Parts: sequence; structure tokens; C-alpha cells
Amino acid sequence: MRPKLIVGIDPGTTSAFAALDFHKRVVRIWSKRDAGKEELIEALRETGDPVIIATDVRIAPEFVLKVASAFNARLFLPMRDMSEGEKKHLTQGYSFANTHEMDALASALKAYNSVENVLRKVERISREMGLREKVAEAQSLALSGVRIEDAIGLFAPSEAVVRAEVAEKEPPVRNLEEELKRKDERIRSLLMSIAELKKAVERLEAEKRELEYRVELLQRGAMDRVLADNEMRKRIAEAERAKAFARSLLAELKRLKGIKTSLKRQHEKKEIDLEKVVKEYREKR
Repeated sequence: MRPKLIVGIDPGTTSAFAALDFHKRVVRIWSKRDAGKEELIEALRETGDPVIIATDVRIAPEFVLKVASAFNARLFLPMRDMSEGEKKHLTQGYSFANTHEMDALASALKAYNSVENVLRKVERISREMGLREKVAEAQSLALSGVRIEDAIGLFAPSEAVVRAEVAEKEPPVRNLEEELKRKDERIRSLLMSIAELKKAVERLEAEKRELEYRVELLQRGAMDRVLADNEMRKRIAEAERAKAFARSLLAELKRLKGIKTSLKRQHEKKEIDLEKVVKEYREKR
């Protein structure tokens, strides 16, 4: 049977994932530079069946949403972006090749810790009911959004069927048994459909939050541009004021130069007049 997985993903230039089984054992840690979504998905398919896809930020990146959708897996997102300290604390004692793998592993471990009680409860009840071979399947359903009782009940024969099995196989009994089996199958089908719908709704809600976040960033960018424009307008206004002040200074300088020139001319004229007076005086002598 293929292992059921809880997977943490770290997208980016170097993409990474870390896959845990339902006993918190590391199944595989993988990373590759310039790996696309399809390459990561293929590597995951080779590893097992992801039931939960997790990341270390509260707004799921588009890359993570698409991987979760490819496996129809449930999303796990932390209430707030995980800090470096938290990730280092969670991954202490584990081996990984780079920070991308550490981030992916921390995401998987945080997701596992959030559902560990459900896993253990399903395992305990299933074993008590003699359903050891169905534990992983019941756990997967419980993690997908099906109530624990219903997830286990899907693999447990109904009381009526048990009574029918120990009764004589008379036609009425056989008919009742067949009817109950059909009803059980119908219930199983409905519960699994509900689980699939819950996961789809969860992913759509995460996608909505991611889109809202993008819009917020765009709005912030527009506001930044408005603020930048305002700042630019202020600087332009200051430059215009500086130019006006410079023009006034130039005008004042020109006026002063004009006054200086006029005074110089007057002075030169006085010197000329003085020479004329001296000349006339000499002539009269």
C-alpha cells in the first residue's frame, strides 16, 4: 500500500518538499534548483499519496495551491508566518541539505503536530474494532474533513450486517443484507464526496486569500506611486520656488549692477566736469 503523506512545500528558485508518514517519520526530503511545479509533483507522486499539503506562510503561494489541487489534498496554513526561530526549533535533530528543505520540513512538522491527536484517536479506535488494515485509510478520511466516527464507520460492518451474517442465509435475510450493503456503499460515497468538497472549498478559500493579498500589494504599490508622485510634486514645487528665488536674486543683482554702473558713470562725469573747470580756469588766467 502506498504511504499516506503529510507534505511541507517551500517554493522558490530552489523548490523543496518534505514528506512525513502518519507516524511522523520522514519518508523523503527533496529539493532542486529551477524545478517547476510539474517536476515537484512528479517527485511527490513517486513518494506516496499526499493527504495534507503545508507551507510556512499564512497566505498560500500559488505554487502550493496548484500542488494541493493536483493531489486533491487538504491545505494546512499557519495562523501567522513561521519565524526562523520556530522553524529551527521544529527541525532540531533532523537532517536536511539546505534552508529550503528545512523550511519544507518545518511546515510538514507543524502540520503534523496540528493533526496528531486525530491520527492517534483514529488509530486507537480502529485497532480496538479490529480494523488494523484500514487504519491509514480511516486516518486519511478523518484528515480530509470526515468526522472520526464516520471515517472509521466506513470500514466497519453495520450491526445489521453482522446479525445477518450469523443468521441463516434465508432469502429475506440475504435480501436485507444486500440492501444494507448498498446503503453502506451509498453512505461511503456521500461521505467521500463531502470530504472532497470540503477540501475543494478550503483550497478556494485559500486561493481567495492569496488573490486578496495580491490586490492588497497592488493597492500598496499604487499608494506608493501616489506618495512618490506627491513627493515628486513637492520637490518640483521646491525647485520652482528655488528657481523663483534665484531669478529674484539675479534681478536684484542686475539692479545693483545697474546702480553701480550709474554711479560709476556719474563719478566719471564728475571727473570730466572737474577737468573742464580746471581747464577753463587756466584759460581765464
